Amino acid sequence: MKSTLKTIIIGVVCGILCNLAILVYNEDFTFSDIILRFSQSQYGLENTNLVVLVQWNFPLLLFQAIYGTHIYKHFCNASVYFFSRTNNKVKWFLKETLLLIPQIFVFLLSELLAGTALAMITNNVIFDKTSIILLVYYLAITSLWLFLTSMLVNIISIKFTSSVGYGVVAGIELACMALFFTIRNKMFELGESRSIYDVDLVAKNPVLIKIDPLAHLNLSWHTSKIESVNKLISRYIGIDFDLNFSVVLFAAISVVVVIIGCIVAKNVEFIATNRETGGN
Repeated sequence: MKSTLKTIIIGVVCGILCNLAILVYNEDFTFSDIILRFSQSQYGLENTNLVVLVQWNFPLLLFQAIYGTHIYKHFCNASVYFFSRTNNKVKWFLKETLLLIPQIFVFLLSELLAGTALAMITNNVIFDKTSIILLVYYLAITSLWLFLTSMLVNIISIKFTSSVGYGVVAGIELACMALFFTIRNKMFELGESRSIYDVDLVAKNPVLIKIDPLAHLNLSWHTSKIESVNKLISRYIGIDFDLNFSVVLFAAISVVVVIIGCIVAKNVEFIATNRETGGN
């Protein structure tokens, strides 16, 4: 219960801070608009700076820092009595893994609902039918991303230390942000018009977007076979980047990560030197 309450508080604070700028507006927003804001649709190839990228990725990095050691801490705190009497370490690992999933959903929903409540202070928020579909995709893609990255932090922490675990995963994400700017500059160089925002250029080079994991979190860069959804997204006309592709991709990677985690849990001795302090 305490853990869930902490998750809600963190989610609410992040939701308010990220969406604070919406208070300067006084207009109509749909719930779909709010969801798109939280799905990092505030940035694009044509107009993004590092501050915007960090702002919308900060809540995810914060969640990983707090819950990325969820399993690892239980691993360290598990008593000698318990681990000396259980032969099924994989079952224990999977049980701990399942406990992470509700926290992810609670965090994302708390963040989104807090941001929506904030928007309603100075704006008229309209709850449209399409928002239900967008909400499902937002939760599916973002929760899978948080799950697989948090699991990676836990797994690396078990093998090494928590600082190494978080450092490696956060470093990869920061590298993805840098990759975004590299992709943008590459498209700038390729564009005959010397314009960063060139939809034809983007359509001809979709792989430049798809190779960046963070691009999969941006719903507005995707396409959908559902017409009402496609009208709200499809920022770059001509690119085939189906929402379902990102869901399947992240789900497949998550399965691989869990399998790796089971192997690590099975083979690493629980009663070992404390790598955090160097003692026993």
